[in-house]
Amino acid sequence: GICRVAAWAMLCLVFFLGGCARGQAQSTIVCHQGETSSYGQIIAQALPSYTVIAEQEGHSVFAYLQEGNEVEAFAVQAIPALEHGLAGHWYPHYLATVVIAVDRDITDARIDGWSDLTAADDIIGYADHNQYNPFLLSAIAYGLEGAGFTLKKATGLLGQLHSEGRLALQGFDAPIVICYDYQAAALLKGGRNIEIIIPSEGTLTYQRGLLSGTELLFSGDIASLLLAAGFRLPDGRCDAALYPARADYKQAALVANHVHLNTVAQDVNHLFRRQVLHTRLYSSANGREHQFFVLLYMILVVVWTASALHRAMQNDVRRAVLATGVILLGWITLRLIKYQLAEALVLNRYLWYGFYLFQLALPLVLLWLAWVIDKPDAGAKPATWLRLMSAINGLLMALVLTNDLHNWAFRLDLSNPNWSHEYGYGIVFFSVTAAWSIQLIIAVTILIIKSRQAPRKGGLVLPLLFSALLILYAIGYIMRVPLAWDSDYTMVVGLFALLFMEVCMRSGVLPVNTKYARLFNHSPLNMQIIDGAGRPALASATAAQVDGAALQSALKSYPQPLEQDENTLLFATGITGGYALWREDISSINQLHAQIGESVRKLKLANALLAEEERIKRDLDEETAHIQLMTQLEQEIAG
Repeated sequence: GICRVAAWAMLCLVFFLGGCARGQAQSTIVCHQGETSSYGQIIAQALPSYTVIAEQEGHSVFAYLQEGNEVEAFAVQAIPALEHGLAGHWYPHYLATVVIAVDRDITDARIDGWSDLTAADDIIGYADHNQYNPFLLSAIAYGLEGAGFTLKKATGLLGQLHSEGRLALQGFDAPIVICYDYQAAALLKGGRNIEIIIPSEGTLTYQRGLLSGTELLFSGDIASLLLAAGFRLPDGRCDAALYPARADYKQAALVANHVHLNTVAQDVNHLFRRQVLHTRLYSSANGREHQFFVLLYMILVVVWTASALHRAMQNDVRRAVLATGVILLGWITLRLIKYQLAEALVLNRYLWYGFYLFQLALPLVLLWLAWVIDKPDAGAKPATWLRLMSAINGLLMALVLTNDLHNWAFRLDLSNPNWSHEYGYGIVFFSVTAAWSIQLIIAVTILIIKSRQAPRKGGLVLPLLFSALLILYAIGYIMRVPLAWDSDYTMVVGLFALLFMEVCMRSGVLPVNTKYARLFNHSPLNMQIIDGAGRPALASATAAQVDGAALQSALKSYPQPLEQDENTLLFATGITGGYALWREDISSINQLHAQIGESVRKLKLANALLAEEERIKRDLDEETAHIQLMTQLEQEIAG
């Protein structure tokens, strides 16, 4: 009851804070602001009643619209927003053509089009403020492939430059820069000797302006302000000293097929990461893949949990397996919800903190499992040291959830719009990592000690290996080693947990064979296995309770049996965690002995009778022989 009320109170508080954060965004215009764009300053003059703020990296145009803001956007973004009712008004203000800007004070490379970039020996700058935006890449793809472009050749070009170490992201200092013409014009206006080249293969021109949910009333002549600032207007007017001649723009096509470009844009994230940056090769690289991988992961967890529950023999092992499945599913569900929200929301931050609830719960379940595998199903209260570790983890979790008050877990500068990407770690975070690592080591040690008499000693190698790999992975993630940092921490830890428990089951460290109970129950032998306290763990249907005195007597006489009565022998021997007992019924042997005795008695009587008969016959034969001899003698005397 108290925990539930506290959870609801925390949730309401988070939503309240999140609502406050959204409320502060009213009457705000979001523009891309940088050294090469003064559009935000012009809008601030034309709409003095609005506050102009800089666009945050990773925050989408549509998210700003949902928060009630007006936002600088491309026409290819504005048209779908208008069609689906996300915005009500679109104000196109200037054109942005993707060009190649060459600083002639630095390089004399001959550049006419996209294909010349690979032949140049200079660094090539890719000047989009967000490298995953599709607009620069789509323009390159249009020039290389035509109207039905697929981004493959464009990412191949940039990937080759990146492999050669000649691609500079988000910068204008390179001798050659892929950028928009208004950015190149700003560099030229700033004093650099920039030659603006419209690629000979072709490029794309985009309209940019303000996308709004309400009608905007601009003060003054905004077109004159834009021309004076160095922008090219939608009708083509511009400062001739800054831009190429109008005839040079014949290779620049105004985007006509917004549907195709937006469809292709869905693949920008994973194509750019894999084909250009050569990252995310073994993990999800965009939103669609994130959700697809989560679905596969959840199916795997559910299937494994069901399989392990079916195989587990001990009730406490089943509970631990079920708890593991619930933790992994809860963790990935929380992660899925988090990544559907804008990163700047307070709720998003608390969902991030919530990850550590599951991360701290998982080693506790493993500790419980290691402690309980040799305990009876009747259940026993957790050991004092296990309850102490649970209390420590609870305290660490409370410190993580209150991080906004002390910054001991994560060093966050919430005044920085990009705080979700630019943060450090505090003492609580390292304590959390140390806690679950130590608990994992303790659990593995307990499992090894309890399974030291197992017949398959080599089965301990894989659990130890997975434990070491998990700790190495966590260290690599904290240190932001690319192989670990670019992966999904939640799913990787979950997979390690599943693999660890599975190899423990396969190696015999965890008792999981449900056939044992059925085998014992249907066994014709009067046998059972009991724990150290004399409680039966496995027993046949015919097994009877043995008192402690009889058990101790049987143990002392083993391997000789203890005779309980004239027809029953009791055998008992010690095994890991308890004793094995079995009775042998010797009534049939006793009956056989009686039958043999009776047969022997009868044989003896028969033998005595035969001996007497033989004696009588011998006496008769002697008498007969004597008579015959006397008769013969008398006949001889008479003769």
